[in-house]
Amino acid sequence: MILYFTYVAVTAAWFFSPITEIWKPWALAAGVAAVIYFLSRHNSVVRDFAPAAFTLAAYREMNWFTPATHDHHLERVWVTWDRWLLNDYHLRAAIESLGA
Repeated sequence: MILYFTYVAVTAAWFFSPITEIWKPWALAAGVAAVIYFLSRHNSVVRDFAPAAFTLAAYREMNWFTPATHDHHLERVWVTWDRWLLNDYHLRAAIESLGA
C-alpha cells in the first residue's frame, strides 16, 4: 500500500495543473505510512481492517485526477467502436448465439 500511494504522489506532478496542489498525495502517502507503522507495532483488530480503509482512500484519491469539465470524448469513441465491432463485424450475432 505504501508503494501505491508513493507512486501516485510521484506521478501527481504530471497530472496536477496547479502545482500548489501537489502536497495532497504526498500528505496522504505520509499518513498511510504513519498509520501502517503504528499498526505494525500494535496487535489489534483495526490492523485487520486497515487494508479496506486504504483501498477506499485509494479510490477516493483518484477523484483528485479527474478534470473539472468533461467533454465525453472517450465515450463517443467507445460508442463508435461498439457500433463498428458489433454491427460491421457481426459480433452481436456471435455473442447472442451463445445464449444467456
